Amino acid sequence: YMNTLKDTSIRNDSILGDIQNQWMQAETEKLHYKKLYEKEKTKINHYKSKTSSAYKKYEKSEIELSIVRHQFEELQQKYEVMEEVYMKLKQDLSKMVDRYSKLEYEYEKVQQKLRQKEQYL
Repeated sequence: YMNTLKDTSIRNDSILGDIQNQWMQAETEKLHYKKLYEKEKTKINHYKSKTSSAYKKYEKSEIELSIVRHQFEELQQKYEVMEEVYMKLKQDLSKMVDRYSKLEYEYEKVQQKLRQKEQYL
């Protein structure tokens, strides 16, 4: 009967030892996976931060692009107005040059008549 109790006690100790070993192994694995989890969590937070920063840059660029696009449209409109003004001034200049040429021609005619009159006098 004592042998049976001794055998049972040894078996219980053996089972208890196995359970303690498995528990220690489970704790070690738990610690290992906790470290991996924390490492991955840190990576994810880093990526979130980078993504957020990149998105803010994107939004800022979109705003700047919109402003520049608006400025470009304003300059385009000003250019078109200036081009119209230039064309009008060019036409006016051409008319003035034509008028000047006509006046010069008329002046020469009058000068010639005056000379002719002077010659007759």
